[in-house]
Amino acid sequence: MRHFHLKNIARRDQLGVFAPANVYSPAGSREGMVPVLEGACDYGPIIDWLAKRSDATPMDVSLEWFGPDCWRVLSQDLRRLRARLSPQLDQAALACSL
Repeated sequence: MRHFHLKNIARRDQLGVFAPANVYSPAGSREGMVPVLEGACDYGPIIDWLAKRSDATPMDVSLEWFGPDCWRVLSQDLRRLRARLSPQLDQAALACSL
């Protein structure tokens, strides 16, 4: 695996919010969407694995947010991910374009 696409939900029974007909609709519900590190899916083990990798295979991670105040939420998620990854990774590998 070379690419991780991260998004999260408050509870597993709310996963339907990511159905394409809902999530891509401007009138769709955003109920249950939460920042990446705060939801029902525990990305901790994946992030820890990424931080400890010793091979040189390029990897990338994308963050997704459909809810309100996207700049604040994505910036916060990025800062939190960088804090978890930065001891092991070069900061150039943690670039982000929003």
